[in-house]
Amino acid sequence: MLPTLVNGLLGAICGTWFRVQVLVPLVALACVEAVFLKHTATGWSVIAYAMMLIAGVEIGYLAGASAVALWLSFGRKTIPDDFSNMDRSWSR
Repeated sequence: MLPTLVNGLLGAICGTWFRVQVLVPLVALACVEAVFLKHTATGWSVIAYAMMLIAGVEIGYLAGASAVALWLSFGRKTIPDDFSNMDRSWSR
């Protein structure tokens, strides 16, 4: 369960900064990760685990890309590097 959440977080981070083509190496990385984490298991459980990791990456990527699209649709022109000096006039 934890590797799936980590892969989802990795997908969300990549979804905020990269285009869809980054999913190809992320999916390959998830497959290699599944083989290393389940090296003593049967073949079908490794495939199922790899599919779970790939789904985590893709759902995370979708969440990250959606967050950026929503951010930009609310009139923000750029994504701030840090949120410490962000204009907070909208929160009053």
